[in-house]
Amino acid sequence: MILLLAIMFMVVVTIISLRPRASPFKPNDRVLVVTAHPDDECMFFGPTLCHLADRNIQAKVLCLSAGNFYGKGDQRTKELEASCKTYSVENECLNSFKDGPFMWPASKIQETVRSHVSKFRATCIVTFDKEGVSGHRNHISCSAIQPISNIRVLHLESVSILRKFTATIDLGITFFAKKPYVVAGSLRSVKAMFCHRSQLEWFRFLYICFSRYMTINSYHPISSN
Repeated sequence: MILLLAIMFMVVVTIISLRPRASPFKPNDRVLVVTAHPDDECMFFGPTLCHLADRNIQAKVLCLSAGNFYGKGDQRTKELEASCKTYSVENECLNSFKDGPFMWPASKIQETVRSHVSKFRATCIVTFDKEGVSGHRNHISCSAIQPISNIRVLHLESVSILRKFTATIDLGITFFAKKPYVVAGSLRSVKAMFCHRSQLEWFRFLYICFSRYMTINSYHPISSN
């Protein structure tokens, strides 16, 4: 018991000492978080959504597909709405792209996102990088999003499998990697995960316990040049 308490104390101290000193987001930003499927927002972008909510920065989750691969698109759309209420952010779930193990047309993604950037008056876009965190081709497709005018784009950094499942221990590596990052508590993201009842397989509980994406998001800033 004493050892467990000591470990917990060290984890708390580490989190406090290695917290980023500055936010990658501006106080007046309007952030469009572009995901591929319902549940991506809490599985991968939860720390970002918590970070934005805590700073009263306007945000919206734009999900490009209803996640209808197994015919549960309507249910998953409702689950997304419930999940986003946990973060107090807007959401919109499109059915513009078919869920499945294939790449989506880059030009169609860019056109779709451009339309919603204008509609939401976004100043920053957050989405997946070219590895898509999990390697899912729909995730990877989102990395085709390029800067629109002066709109900043931040691609969520994919890390190795070892780093991915070391929870907050990965904070040390993240700190010294010198990429923009945020750290946020996972309780809201756990609650949001439980909104996605249709996706709660046994391995999701392991993910909740061990994934660094429940507490840490680091980014690749994409230049407009």
